[in-house]
Amino acid sequence: MKIAIVGSGAMGCYFASMLSKSQHNKIFMVTRNRNQIRKIRQKGIRITHSDGAEELFNINIDFAPNITEEMDVVLILVKSQDTENAMRCARHLIHSHTFVGTFQNGLGNVETIVKYVESSQVFCGSWVHSVMRTDTNNLYYSGGRGPLRLAKYTLDQPERFSSVVNAIKESGINVEIADDWREVIWNKIVMNSGGNALSAITRMNCRALVESTYLREIVRLTVKETVQVAIASGISLRYQEPPEQLLFKALADMDKNEPSMLQDMRSGKSSEVDFINIAIARQGEKLGLNTPVNYILGLMLKFFEEARTHRNAREEKISATSVK
Repeated sequence: MKIAIVGSGAMGCYFASMLSKSQHNKIFMVTRNRNQIRKIRQKGIRITHSDGAEELFNINIDFAPNITEEMDVVLILVKSQDTENAMRCARHLIHSHTFVGTFQNGLGNVETIVKYVESSQVFCGSWVHSVMRTDTNNLYYSGGRGPLRLAKYTLDQPERFSSVVNAIKESGINVEIADDWREVIWNKIVMNSGGNALSAITRMNCRALVESTYLREIVRLTVKETVQVAIASGISLRYQEPPEQLLFKALADMDKNEPSMLQDMRSGKSSEVDFINIAIARQGEKLGLNTPVNYILGLMLKFFEEARTHRNAREEKISATSVK
């Protein structure tokens, strides 16, 4: 099966590597990063696991226009703010038989993808694990909770979609199929809302969020709000235990790894807070629900991003003046 991974961040590199374990899969990774192309071609992708074990993968990686084969699956694994551009970039890889999937964080990605392809071709996934990029081609996987949960946007063509599921399973990834794609997305949103923005604001790793009594309480309150918004939106969430307890356990398993928003703050990139905490607050407002914790977390992180932008601009101006 020919699979294109659009996006070369931690998740893109991880899934490209894992899916390449099946001899029946041919993997293509799409990126805009010339340096990453050079380094991965030279040295491959190295994944270090929490037990110290290492794996090395040789992955095909290139700019989108240089990849011309018709794909069976295209996985969109870019930041939520880049989904629209990713779909335009990958349009030539997608044909009438191609399934297009997203394992992204945030609300709105599935709806964006459906604007570009038939709804019967779209699926989504939720995977509550932590992967952190430690270098251009090096990853650290610290763990997480549960299988990769998949759901199609529509319930037709189950036989064809089963071939995609089997291709993922053959790679050694544990898969569970759900009926409602919205439930899959919101289950992940609940997990992401609790720790991601808070980590970026406090500069604390996953384990630190659960070791602090005060931060645990913020996580709990955030999750409680998000669950309320999900239920009011008609989403049937399925948890075997209280969702905040699941998140506490997942964060402890992820140990010293840093959530994606904290990684973004450290690298000077924009976070996905508009598509997680702020999107939750906006959805709550539409439904007449107050979500002060999500909204304040979102505003605080947006302020830090704005302050960083202004600081960088000042430093560039000072540097330019010094050169003169």
